[in-house]
Amino acid sequence: MAVVPVPDGGAGSDRLIIAPKPGDYLPLNPGEACADVRVQFSGSIAGPCAFWLEANGTVGSMNVLDKVPSEPVVWHKVPEGQHRVQLVLWTPAGMDASLRPSKPEDLSSFDSRGSATVDFRVKRFEDFIPSYEWKEVERWHQLPPGLEIVGDFSSCRSCRAKIPDCWPWRVQVQGQAEAMEVLVRRESTMAELLEQLQLSESTHEVVWCDADGKHEYTLKPNWTAQQADLFKYRDQVQVRRFATMVD
Repeated sequence: MAVVPVPDGGAGSDRLIIAPKPGDYLPLNPGEACADVRVQFSGSIAGPCAFWLEANGTVGSMNVLDKVPSEPVVWHKVPEGQHRVQLVLWTPAGMDASLRPSKPEDLSSFDSRGSATVDFRVKRFEDFIPSYEWKEVERWHQLPPGLEIVGDFSSCRSCRAKIPDCWPWRVQVQGQAEAMEVLVRRESTMAELLEQLQLSESTHEVVWCDADGKHEYTLKPNWTAQQADLFKYRDQVQVRRFATMVD
């Protein structure tokens, strides 16, 4: 990435840019190929400042203010890729106090009171596909609820996740006002889950239905939770009485 060098360090340099944090992944806007990048600076430091965004190595226009902004600054339509935000606290270097830098290269003619640089990436986030075995979690993964997780997910350093060996499933049984709960293991069959519900495969079936209700599929009684990918589709699966059964 082509970058404009800025002075390092200085007062409060580790606190000048609060968010994003170094190495963060920011998601693309839903359905778009770009993101709105929200940057939070520390507004506790007085004095003139300059800041800009380098998007995929292209240096954008520089903002020059009389103090570090306390409100978030948003760059719109930032494309996917590796980006950098830079902030410099500057003062005139024995020159006319009315002079102000207009682009990053001008800052070499001014004294620096401190600076900060944060590299981050804009990326399309992906759903994490869990299994009953441990899998590595990347920082751009979106995790479904209910997983067993080890490691530091905030940084995803050696972070792994998996479907628990035994997990609770709240399932809607047709005709029941409240959802019922059963414990599911990877080897649990649909017939065994019906037994936990005090139901029988001779009277009830486990059915997957799509979100709009136009398609459905009956899960075979001998299918295991792992075969049916029940953890993934648990919110789209219900138990119902056979249509031919009459009370």
